[in-house]
Amino acid sequence: MFRLSIWWIIGIVIVSALFWLPPAYLNARRARISLMSDQYLFLQNNQITSKNSYFVPKRSIQLLERRQSMWLSNKKFAHVLLNCRSGIETRVLKVKYLPQGKIDEVVEWYKKAL
Repeated sequence: MFRLSIWWIIGIVIVSALFWLPPAYLNARRARISLMSDQYLFLQNNQITSKNSYFVPKRSIQLLERRQSMWLSNKKFAHVLLNCRSGIETRVLKVKYLPQGKIDEVVEWYKKAL
């Protein structure tokens, strides 16, 4: 009886890992941020079944925030959160698991005067 329950637990762990790991891997592989010019930023993030790309003008960015946990700092990764004007509302764009140097480059670009 005890041996059968251990096999059930191992099976559940394997099935849940197969369910959660591929989307996390794709999210990290498809995330991208780059500077197109002095006035445009390119963001790319991933939902479970789609890849979203955004070209954001610098003048429409209201907030650019870098987020990093202590676990991500050990691996030199961070997240970026971007609020930009979109009509009468604010659109929030998030790109996760990017190299820390890339995000620092974008933050310095944003700090420069328009």
